[in-house]
Amino acid sequence: MNSMKTIKLYSILALALAMFSSCVDKSTRMLTVVNEDGSCTREYSISLDSVGLVDKAKSDYAAIMESPKWVKTWSVIGEEQRHTYPMTTAQYDSIQAMMNTKGSLKNVRDTVMVYAVRTFDNAEEMSKDFNEAFKETGIKAESKVDKTFKWFYTDYTFTETFKKIPDIELVPMTDYLTEDEISYLFTGFPSLLNGLDGEEANKVLEDIEKRCGKYYDANTFKDFTETIYNNYDKIKDAPVSKEEFKQLEDSLWQYVKDKDFASDINKLLKEFFRSDAYNAYIDGNGDAFKTNKLSNLAFINIPYRLMMPGTIIDNGNSFMEENIARFKVSGFYLIHNDYTASVTSRKTNIWAFIVTGIVLLLAIGSFIIKRK
Repeated sequence: MNSMKTIKLYSILALALAMFSSCVDKSTRMLTVVNEDGSCTREYSISLDSVGLVDKAKSDYAAIMESPKWVKTWSVIGEEQRHTYPMTTAQYDSIQAMMNTKGSLKNVRDTVMVYAVRTFDNAEEMSKDFNEAFKETGIKAESKVDKTFKWFYTDYTFTETFKKIPDIELVPMTDYLTEDEISYLFTGFPSLLNGLDGEEANKVLEDIEKRCGKYYDANTFKDFTETIYNNYDKIKDAPVSKEEFKQLEDSLWQYVKDKDFASDINKLLKEFFRSDAYNAYIDGNGDAFKTNKLSNLAFINIPYRLMMPGTIIDNGNSFMEENIARFKVSGFYLIHNDYTASVTSRKTNIWAFIVTGIVLLLAIGSFIIKRK
């Protein structure tokens, strides 16, 4: 179960705040541009390998790549020029030949990005499309644009809320972490480390990590035992009856809860039941049941950039790159709560200053004329 152990370690580390900034996978990104009229433009940057190779569109992004409403192009990473998608066999071979000539060990799939761009009339329409494209992940989004006119400037607030994924939190996260700790891990707010020195901060994070591990074990245990119970009739040579399995659940938990269950499921079940009858159904082989939903969230990552009209004056819980707000939407953020990306910008209305200036000049001129 080394792979399970790796997933668990990833899961715990993913709950650390550091992942929010330094572990962004830039091979696939989503850019949202809020336009002055309230319309929204969305661009997906996707590695060539993820959308299918030459002349192919079948992929995780098939709903986007196959839709004629999205304008698709591709380019070599580092080059500004974009070409019409799909890439032809001749183009693919040409790029690979050039790389071979340079002695590069990379292939075309490592150096080409595909872009899909579409403008929506409003944010709600954009959310509807997102939900359809990513429905298999379980992620749903709701977005809106609020525009407030204030004469000399106009404020724009864009909010996109990614809804909590149902049926993931089989064990309440609050059994192991406080609401503030959960919020801090997933958003950075409220800060739990203010006023602490390095050693004190490290102790706080180590304690949270330890409890994250316990939560992961408990949730994984509940996921596996419920899945096995619900599919019990399919298990061959089960050591106990379905009813007995349910009755033994508490005893099994007491046996495994301090033994790193998520990493050693097969070993611990075999020890407890003196049988490996369950192993074939949980180790990823052909007969395996679909279990460990929590670990599957590790593969849901959407690095997200947001551009707004004017200058961003409130970037919420994002990181800023010049005037671009950067979020990362992770499946882990949606275990316990919704995750909201919200940014406010302000655009100066130059025409308002001009009109105001003209009005003032006319008023002053009128006053002077009357005085004469």
